[in-house]
Amino acid sequence: MNSSRIVPTIIIVGILVICGLLGSILVGSNDQEESNGSVYTVSVNYDHDIVGCTGVGEYPEGSPVILKATPVAGDVIYGWFDKDGKRISSEDTYCIDILKEDTQLYVISINGFDGKRTFYTPSNYIDGHEIWTITNVYTKEVVAVLEGTNVEYTFEEPGYYQGIMKNDTQTFTQSYRINGEVKRLFVWEYGTNDYGVIWSTTFDRYEEIYNSKSVEERRLTTNENTTGFVTYTDDDIVDLTSYLEKKSVGMTQQQRANFVLDFVQKIQYIADETTTGYTEYWKLPYETLFDKSGDCEDTSILYASIMKAMGYDVALMIFPGHMAVGIGLENGTGIKNVYDGVDYYYCETTSEGWEVGEKPSKYTDVKMVII
Repeated sequence: MNSSRIVPTIIIVGILVICGLLGSILVGSNDQEESNGSVYTVSVNYDHDIVGCTGVGEYPEGSPVILKATPVAGDVIYGWFDKDGKRISSEDTYCIDILKEDTQLYVISINGFDGKRTFYTPSNYIDGHEIWTITNVYTKEVVAVLEGTNVEYTFEEPGYYQGIMKNDTQTFTQSYRINGEVKRLFVWEYGTNDYGVIWSTTFDRYEEIYNSKSVEERRLTTNENTTGFVTYTDDDIVDLTSYLEKKSVGMTQQQRANFVLDFVQKIQYIADETTTGYTEYWKLPYETLFDKSGDCEDTSILYASIMKAMGYDVALMIFPGHMAVGIGLENGTGIKNVYDGVDYYYCETTSEGWEVGEKPSKYTDVKMVII
């Protein structure tokens, strides 16, 4: 892989990290009188591309709070996110009313880019009812539906987009490829602690990874082809693994495996057919991180890559219609398969709540692919 290209980097969220908890940036407090004796904390987590955030602190219930983040020169605010990682605003300023609980938010900036594009009405379009449907070419997601003649639209994120205007007899398309920085926020819980990481890359990098495997390779399921998807030596995975290792210092071998499993299980499950049109289509770990979604083989390959990079013995466990991961543990607990003298404990990556060694009873006929 070309080391001169910009690769994803792991950025510790916040400035202060204590005992594995996300660092809350608390600057100042509110001097209002308490209305009922209860005071709640507003905290905002961010990376080094945010200079600071005003408005955080302690407030009585019912108080209106205005938060404003200042990005470094050349950056723009990409979004505000709630504690579950859901994007709730793309403005520089975010306003909330204090409820009966503490509020934890995240704010992310990206390098500024020109996202404004115009979709031009074809001169020979005969319908007269001009509607463009704009989709993300890779995810198939409908980004916008635009109505009007020569209509402008500003994309919020770099990507490859296509507009389609059609009637009963005519179809017109117009595409735009927009490069720039892309960031992804991952938040998860382990035990009683909250964790988060901001992952940074570029859309050019995404297309490089996407084009590194053909459709045919992604639909094969041979042992040799399978291992080629577990990219545990790539910078994309090594950087992420380094962050996860730092956050799991002091954990046992099985606890660390559960910690990473919780991280992967938070990735949204979406079937291949929904996003690609194929019943089987394997993603590389980078793509699963970029998309923040995947099905069983995608999240299994991502988990296997991270755990292999951490030094664990790893196997992909392939069942009819399903994939999971087996990791080698000494003195582990739970359901395992023994292969060449190694105890591989079952890891379910597709939904939350499954711990290492817990296995759905319906998966029985397994093929082990050792990584």
